[in-house]
Amino acid sequence: MAKKESLQSNLNLRKLNRILSTVLIIVIIAIFIAGGLINGIIQGRINKAIQDNIKRQEQTVTALYEKAFSPKIREYVFKPSHTYFCSCFTCISSSSGIHGYLGEFTITAYTAGAESTGKKPGDRAYGITKSGEPVTEEITIASDWNVIPPGTWVYIEDVGYRQAQDIGSDIKGNRIDLYIPELVQADEWGVQQKHVWIVENVD
Repeated sequence: MAKKESLQSNLNLRKLNRILSTVLIIVIIAIFIAGGLINGIIQGRINKAIQDNIKRQEQTVTALYEKAFSPKIREYVFKPSHTYFCSCFTCISSSSGIHGYLGEFTITAYTAGAESTGKKPGDRAYGITKSGEPVTEEITIASDWNVIPPGTWVYIEDVGYRQAQDIGSDIKGNRIDLYIPELVQADEWGVQQKHVWIVENVD
């Protein structure tokens, strides 16, 4: 009798083990399925956030483009069949007027006089830029030549086309010094923040 009860107990234990094993397998499978669903939801939200960010940047580019360029300038600078916009502001088209967005620059102003250059009329190289060109109103700018090399044409928001011809001891990084002949006007300019693009040579 005792032997029969022992066998029955063993059978019951085996059944219990099988049941527990089955339950454990189901739990593990459920965990994997739930993990996959959660990961899919998280990945979907990440992808949506990335797409939303790209869309916002594209809208920013369009807004800057509309603000910076008048219809006449847009027609010249952005040739319709070769117009490219990038969310990273770095698209380059060899056949278009715009070669790239440089970023936001601190724009100041200087004159050829002693107050800016330490030189006076009659002094050697007075009114001559580092590139050897004479300072020219509405053309000459001083820049960091590691950022805007000499001879490079740029378009400055609300200012227009300018060419890098000069340098300055304080002109480093994203900074540009506009040549303005009159000291009063240069002082009135002060310090402003403007967006800057590289463009093709301007005739």
